[in-house]
Amino acid sequence: WNSTILRQARREALITALVRLGADVIALQEVPTAFGTGTQDAGAVLAEQSKYPYHYFRAYPNDPDEGLAILSLHPLDNVCAEWDEPYSKLPACAIGAVAMIAGYQFSLVNLHLDWSSIAVREQQITRVVVWHNTRKAPGSWSLLCGDFNAIPESSVYRFLQGQQSLHGVETQPWIDLAAYDAFVKRKATAATLD
Repeated sequence: WNSTILRQARREALITALVRLGADVIALQEVPTAFGTGTQDAGAVLAEQSKYPYHYFRAYPNDPDEGLAILSLHPLDNVCAEWDEPYSKLPACAIGAVAMIAGYQFSLVNLHLDWSSIAVREQQITRVVVWHNTRKAPGSWSLLCGDFNAIPESSVYRFLQGQQSLHGVETQPWIDLAAYDAFVKRKATAATLD
């Protein structure tokens, strides 16, 4: 949440949560380019203070005050942003990296879809899936993280579940890890934003 409101308290709470969670990979959106009084981006500060030795940050070309970040306990390779591609004409929305975790190769995507327009979100998600498929390492697992600004009944979610096409693009169904976790634990799927 790129806001100065209670930024120091929120940063401390986030660092505590990241350390406690101990996830292999963290995907962050709305990451400030300059954090506090320093010149480091928030991704670098959070990575350093929560003991993540690897991180990748890119500021949006159309909003240089914030961007996307990936923090990782594992080396990141093949880092890039979808807006570096010559065909990218929509608002910038995704970065990618490759990481080896427990002997498995993961092609990671961190995205932040437009909050104000479903038409733009639909175009962005189809572009991101096509972009990811062209750069995905053969034999790797795909991990799509981020802020989709969508609900399970949305066209974006149905597209990712392989239940509909968008703009003539189809995709293999993605597994929703929150829904899968709820299924395994026999409980209702928890909201990811309340």
